[in-house]
Amino acid sequence: MAEVSYRSLGFVVDVLARRGVDVAPLLHGLPISVDDASRLRGGFAWSTFAELIRRATVALEPHGGIERAVYEHAEAPLPAWLSPVVRALVRPRDILWMGARWMGRSMWPITRATFEDISRSRVRETIEIPPEYEDVPEFFVAVRGAIRSAPRVLGYADALVDMELQPRRAIYTIELPTRAIAASPRSAPDEEILKAIEEMGAQLDELQATQDALRAINADLEERVRDRTRELLVSRARLEESHRLASLGTLAAGIAHEINNPLAAIQATAQLAQAQQRRDPSHRVEDEVLSRIVDEARRGSRIVRGLLQFARGEPAERWPTQLALVVDRALVVASDLAEQAGVRVVLEPSDASLSVVANPVQLEQALLCLVSNAIEATAPTGAVVVRWARTEAGVRISVVDAGAGIAADVLPRVLEPFFTTRIDEGASGLGLSTAHGIVEQHGGRIEIETAPGAGTSVHVDLPAHSPEP
Repeated sequence: MAEVSYRSLGFVVDVLARRGVDVAPLLHGLPISVDDASRLRGGFAWSTFAELIRRATVALEPHGGIERAVYEHAEAPLPAWLSPVVRALVRPRDILWMGARWMGRSMWPITRATFEDISRSRVRETIEIPPEYEDVPEFFVAVRGAIRSAPRVLGYADALVDMELQPRRAIYTIELPTRAIAASPRSAPDEEILKAIEEMGAQLDELQATQDALRAINADLEERVRDRTRELLVSRARLEESHRLASLGTLAAGIAHEINNPLAAIQATAQLAQAQQRRDPSHRVEDEVLSRIVDEARRGSRIVRGLLQFARGEPAERWPTQLALVVDRALVVASDLAEQAGVRVVLEPSDASLSVVANPVQLEQALLCLVSNAIEATAPTGAVVVRWARTEAGVRISVVDAGAGIAADVLPRVLEPFFTTRIDEGASGLGLSTAHGIVEQHGGRIEIETAPGAGTSVHVDLPAHSPEP
């Protein structure tokens, strides 16, 4: 809730400007500006207002003080022709009463004001600052100037005001002008006007309270959204880390077979060279043999490096790769699983010249996950079909199983990490999510087509590599 209305700032700025005081230096270091003085809605903190009043009091000392400045700031008396009409409807007492009931509260919502009659010519007004806010005696002095000038607005004489200052409180005893007291008693229509003014003030109070409550609710909601967003970001980071570490085992198992190939080639080539050397010590090792050892060692190094990059969440190194080689290696690794399940894996004739810019180790792992899922979904003697082809957007790889399809309520969640409908069979729920993550890192996407009893087709769309001419 705003503790002080910007209208109060506008009033203080006007008082200072009329006395020729430069306002800008007085606002230095405060979270308000001269532009705020023209704002009709909102407000600022009482502590800021307190410091402003203290600075204004010091600045106005050479000009007769803040009370006199506020007193003389009152508008000039009404025109002669209008004064009788206004006086018939409003008396100085009414101005003071409205100030206590409504005006002051709309400018300084935290203050409490009461107004009571002492006699026909004397009234008492009490203004209090709640204990949780700092005391500002200068504020009460400025208010006395406003009370003194109130009758003058209607063309009456000044009110006489005695002020008793207490901690966070001022009690004003006000002597009303004689002419105002001698005026005729108020008629019933006049009382109706005052009653309407009071009702309007009450409605404005209620509106202000509603606006303050809405601002508080909005601020609370914004803070909750920020907190929730931070929590979601932290949870997402943790989930990604868990996903990466959990899928590392799957990735390692899939690569274990592949990395054995270059290691076996290196070992066999080296053993052959050793045997030749033993038979004929003068025999020179052929460059072709050494080149093969170097190539296979580099291949094994790339596989290990890709594994470590995936485990750390680092961007993987990529290079132009023939799609046919990646698919072939994935199917070699999956062949044991297919044989155990009694499922055939059929590789349809496809364009062997197509290539993509990819990390072949990771892309092979993604395809291995898709083919393994398809094998597990297909009944014995069934077939899993793998094909790829060029599309307008790039390259599409398709893995088609002969399973029972995916239920409609399950389909939206199949790419979520750890989601599986075969948890009793020991499934981890990481296959499709791992493939999905790798494909997205390569700038592609996964699309799933399924129907009950008609199997499932998983399509991987990747950007094609176009060799430079």
